[in-house]
Amino acid sequence: MDEKLQKILLETFKVQLQEIHQSLINALLSIEKINKEGALKATLKELFRYSHNIKGAAASASIPAIATIAHGLEDLFQEWREKNHFPVRDEIDACLQVSDNLLLALNQFDKGETIDTDHFLAPLKGEKESASFENAKFDDFIKIPLHRIERANAKANEFIIYRLKLMNWFKTLEFCLKEMNNSLEFKSLSLLPAIKTLNNMSAESGQFLGEFSRAIQCLQEEVKTMRMIPASMLLTPLSRTVRDISTKLNKSVEFEVYGGNIELDKAILDAVRDSLQHLIRNAIDHGIEDDRERKKANKPIPAKLRMEVSQSSGKIILKIIDDGKGINISQVKQHAIDTGLYSENELLHASDEQILDCIFASGFSLHKGVTEISGRGVGLDAVKNDLQKLKASIEVKTVERQGTCFTLTLPLTLATTRGVFFKLSEQTFMLPSLSLKALYDIKVKDLKWVNNQLTYVVNHTPVPVVSLNYLLTRAEEALDSEQDYCGLYIDYPGVDLILWVNSIVSEHECVIKPLPSPFSQLPQYIGTTLTGDSTLVLALEPHKIIEMALSEGLHKEKLYQIQESKEGSRKKVLIVDDSFTTRSLCANSLEAAGFSTMTAVDGKKAWELLQKHSFDCVITDLVMPNLDGFELTRLIKKNKKLAQIPVIIISLLNSTEDKERGLDAGANAFFAKNEFDTHSLIETMSLLL
Repeated sequence: MDEKLQKILLETFKVQLQEIHQSLINALLSIEKINKEGALKATLKELFRYSHNIKGAAASASIPAIATIAHGLEDLFQEWREKNHFPVRDEIDACLQVSDNLLLALNQFDKGETIDTDHFLAPLKGEKESASFENAKFDDFIKIPLHRIERANAKANEFIIYRLKLMNWFKTLEFCLKEMNNSLEFKSLSLLPAIKTLNNMSAESGQFLGEFSRAIQCLQEEVKTMRMIPASMLLTPLSRTVRDISTKLNKSVEFEVYGGNIELDKAILDAVRDSLQHLIRNAIDHGIEDDRERKKANKPIPAKLRMEVSQSSGKIILKIIDDGKGINISQVKQHAIDTGLYSENELLHASDEQILDCIFASGFSLHKGVTEISGRGVGLDAVKNDLQKLKASIEVKTVERQGTCFTLTLPLTLATTRGVFFKLSEQTFMLPSLSLKALYDIKVKDLKWVNNQLTYVVNHTPVPVVSLNYLLTRAEEALDSEQDYCGLYIDYPGVDLILWVNSIVSEHECVIKPLPSPFSQLPQYIGTTLTGDSTLVLALEPHKIIEMALSEGLHKEKLYQIQESKEGSRKKVLIVDDSFTTRSLCANSLEAAGFSTMTAVDGKKAWELLQKHSFDCVITDLVMPNLDGFELTRLIKKNKKLAQIPVIIISLLNSTEDKERGLDAGANAFFAKNEFDTHSLIETMSLLL
């Protein structure tokens, strides 16, 4: 056979084997839940077909050893079909082991090792199990080889930099034209035709820039989808983990998955796999009681363990929930004091959430000794560290005797990051947008001292304020009462913190490149990225910044609560924009003016909110993913219940054609982003409301 053709057949077989292997495992696991004869026949037929297909594909790919192993399964499944045999647990265990051995055999074939088919078929004969499937490593394949996806993704990401440069040049052109118009007005009539031509070119360039941005966004989204796979891909290995561990511990556990159709970046899915396995092991070993304990406590048998996957505001929320005995918070607190992690005084006013955060500390454990299930040298601190590398976070909630929930908040993709760029003195830095709750314009007179901590009041609650410049450089910096600052409200479980910086530069999509050695050893930086004028910028690691702030003595206990004012008399505004910076600054300005606000990242999310909440006004951008501002406005105005709500468009697209399209869709007012000011917006809203 031609060598090139053989290589293609082998790569195709690898993908096919991994897909059929998952189907094979799912079918075997489903047998234990079957209680109808007809369902059993259908499942045995599927098992026979899966093993037969693997045998044929392995033969085509010239891997006779794998064909032999598949043939062994095929013969067994055919025997079960003929006898209408209902396999017992031990028989299913043996088939699961041999199914895993198919992938182990492929792994050995890739390494050029000899495949011992008798050894891999031994479980079917009741002999000792073969090597562990869990430790096997396999090539990463989806429908397209990953290296091709990464290459296409890298090329698509280059357009982000080109777009930033174009936007930078366009802003310079606009500025120059304004200067020319101001200086030449009524002085050189002969230049007016040339200036008019330039103004027309500027307007056309702005329109082109809008179209170019939309095209790039579409290209990025298309390339990103090539990396996405459904969360249900985790189902098979996690189901096996639950089944195997509960069997070893003689515990009855039912595992359920919700939201398995939600798609994640394959790189993220692979990166969190070990962390999820660890949380599952802990839940069964330490959280869920054995059947005798549950019966005594009048709890249902089997115990419930479930994984919930959902998507919210560009993040993936993944929860592992058990209905076990929960975590004893008093024990956690005492152990943290006994081991010197915190002093008794430090934890005196700590909330339950802050005490529970101790379980993620290195070496922290309430369980003496090591068990076969959980004693693998990997603690929850390693889980947390692995997640932080992904710009993800983890938090835990528990109710004693009722259960525990671990919540993982993950980025939707690792391909690109949306970042907020800001100034510290004369240097520009970046923080990922997903790590921020909000941005604030801060005046020194609005800062207050509470419990020896500088604070800024947000929603009637004082939030600690820390100088980011001091955290990074240890340079003392006095606040200038004549100068305004910007506050970055960090989004971190259990911690409220605002970092004050000199100014916000922009927010946009960017590509983060890792730092070269030895700078890669600096934990407070995740890499570098570029601005529109090709300036190299350091990207900060938000979790490490939080740790640095806490190590400087920032009080973790909750500050006193101030009674919130009634919301009833405040007008409620929905702000719709895919730019975090625009959403945040607009919301803060309107809140300061006495309005109540909610925000949405695109038209689709806004439409969902409009079905659930009442709003007095909608402010929307035009260019957004999923559902743009034009279509959102049309939907609002066509709906009898919503048609009376004023819609205000604020967009970079400010050509006459765009304004006409917006007003034709039903918008009540139109502002160009680069020209409007908050005062004009509030004035217009007052007229409309």
